[in-house]
Amino acid sequence: MHHVRDIRHSIDAVYPSRRSTTHLSEGHRPLSQLPLPGQVADLVEDSRVIAAVCLEDRKGKLRMLTEAGREINISHRQVLHVQGLSLDILQNRETLTRMLQARAAAREALAATVEITELWEILKGEDSDFSIVDLVELLFGNAEDDSIAAMLSALYRDRVYFRSRGDLFHPTDPDTVAAILTQRAREEEKEARAKRLTAWVRSVWEGQPLPQPSEAPVLIEMLKDVVLNGEEAASRGPVVDTLRAVGLHNENDVYFQLLVRMGEWDRNENLLLLRLGTRQALSPEASAEAEQLAQTIHWPWQEEPREDLTDKTIYTVDSASTQDVDDALSLTALTEGWEVGIHITDVAAVIHRESGIDEEARLRATSLYLPDRYIPMLPPVLSENLCSLTAGALRPAISLFVTVNAEGAVCGWRFSRTLLRVAQRMTYDAVDAVFAENREESQDLPWHRLLDIARSWRAARQAEGALFLTFPEVSVTVDAEGTIQTERFDRERDSQLLVSEMMIQTNHLAATTLRDAGIPCLYRGQAAPRERLFEGVLPDDLWINYRQRMLLFRAENKTEPTFHHGLGLDAYAMTSSPLRRYTDLINQRQLTAYLTGEVPPYSVEDLNAILAALDRPVSQSSLLEQNRRRFWLLRQLEEQRGIETMALVVAIYGQRIQITLPEWMLETNLSAGSNPDLQPGQWLQVRVTRVQAMEDILRVVVVRTQVT
Repeated sequence: MHHVRDIRHSIDAVYPSRRSTTHLSEGHRPLSQLPLPGQVADLVEDSRVIAAVCLEDRKGKLRMLTEAGREINISHRQVLHVQGLSLDILQNRETLTRMLQARAAAREALAATVEITELWEILKGEDSDFSIVDLVELLFGNAEDDSIAAMLSALYRDRVYFRSRGDLFHPTDPDTVAAILTQRAREEEKEARAKRLTAWVRSVWEGQPLPQPSEAPVLIEMLKDVVLNGEEAASRGPVVDTLRAVGLHNENDVYFQLLVRMGEWDRNENLLLLRLGTRQALSPEASAEAEQLAQTIHWPWQEEPREDLTDKTIYTVDSASTQDVDDALSLTALTEGWEVGIHITDVAAVIHRESGIDEEARLRATSLYLPDRYIPMLPPVLSENLCSLTAGALRPAISLFVTVNAEGAVCGWRFSRTLLRVAQRMTYDAVDAVFAENREESQDLPWHRLLDIARSWRAARQAEGALFLTFPEVSVTVDAEGTIQTERFDRERDSQLLVSEMMIQTNHLAATTLRDAGIPCLYRGQAAPRERLFEGVLPDDLWINYRQRMLLFRAENKTEPTFHHGLGLDAYAMTSSPLRRYTDLINQRQLTAYLTGEVPPYSVEDLNAILAALDRPVSQSSLLEQNRRRFWLLRQLEEQRGIETMALVVAIYGQRIQITLPEWMLETNLSAGSNPDLQPGQWLQVRVTRVQAMEDILRVVVVRTQVT
């Protein structure tokens, strides 16, 4: 084969004028003549040059046997070059194929030596068309069959430096070559990335992960997008294509499991939390403010005029795991009756309106209590430390003092800005233990008297039409090791009744105070039920409680006071949990303005705008808490498939029968077609047949029915 300098010399010697060389091929034998039966030809198939022997000419179609041993029918246009070699087509096909393969091997070996780029570098300035013979003679010095076949193979494989025009070839202009090479490089890199990614995904799925390639983070985010958004995911197409190359099916469960194996998600990942985009990290502004507050030594509220309660014995009552304590109780004997102290941490004294922390709290709207995690409304440095009513710590509070007579009836009340120190932290269990003791043995403690007062207040609400549903509740907690603990308990136990009534009274009297003072606030009301099935406390009958609950309207927040029929109160405004609910913090600020005589920070218009902004995050938080509680109960039930338990038919909607499993207070459905005789209120014994927590699947079958 000639070197580049030899080629340049040949062109200069033979074509000194650099004229068009289309005429220079005259005298060469034509390459596009048709092969006769037995003749070997070079064809183009799928942009590749192959060798084939002609078996038959069928008037416009040639029947050929290829080097791959296949018989094909081609048009005359696919013939590039007819070689001088003829084969005996009466030989068997295997023999012919071996001969063709030998020719193909020789062709490709020679084609590998063809330097198309060097040839192009010499000819790129020629605005001329060259025949294949011209190119072969320039490069090889002669135009033999093997050389022609090799050149054709090289040209068709390359497709960059020369363009074919029938039997002729034209050098591609440099700009086009550059563009093609750039695009080809991009495609090759894209293919290489895809191969690396496919290999990594396969290794992860098979449990022997390779080092993560640089392309992995993009795929991981696309996988998350598909799992969270399903058919609407913008990334669905690329993800499906990538995983199809690995042999994985187009199923969300597969994608989820892949993310788990990648270590991106946990097998118990809270997908609803991610779908809703629930805020988890603090904003930079809130983080900076929280850090600054954590370093504060002297607080403005320490200099404000406040009633000093540091000599009073004040208690908090919460569950053992509670860290954000926002309410406390005290009891003082009077000449006639008692003074009940209900003390709410003064969050408004620490967090100012429109600060970074305040904006973060507004966006969150409420603290989120899930079995496996807690997402506070306020930074933990505030909710669990600086603003929490921690025993022994000096704290600002908004205190309500309620004067009651010997029977517990309210005789008067007042609110005050106070300073206090909690003397003792109590748990619900500890207070219940006191109630279990003889009253005389614990007469130095306030709990029995406070319970009497709470029951008196409850009776007063019942007289005003309050409804008390007696649903059992199943609490679910999950520790750091993933151990699920459940407890089914009576929501009406005495310690919870006591605290609940104290908070209800606080919210009622705060609403009454603000209403009578003409100060706007966020009230909460509930319309009268569609029908009352029972007066006062409903009997311990799950079916009657379900029926009554289905007849209730939802409570609503408004800027004007309305009767709360569920509570039996003419005004109600939540103020008792400013660490956990933004509505309570808003109302506390309004109440503070009443106590200081300042202009209230919020107008009715402001409050309506706040209500509109809080609606979505509050609804989402409620949905998340219900969803996650159900998830963990189902996760526990996965280990108990086949268990039999009681169920109550709650409602029938067409072909769907809604039932509840009281042991876990879980609801699921039966098919009306398979259970045509079931009626609401009927008790059943069912067997759990299938549980998949991540897919929210709970399937049961009826074992037997009991008519009640």
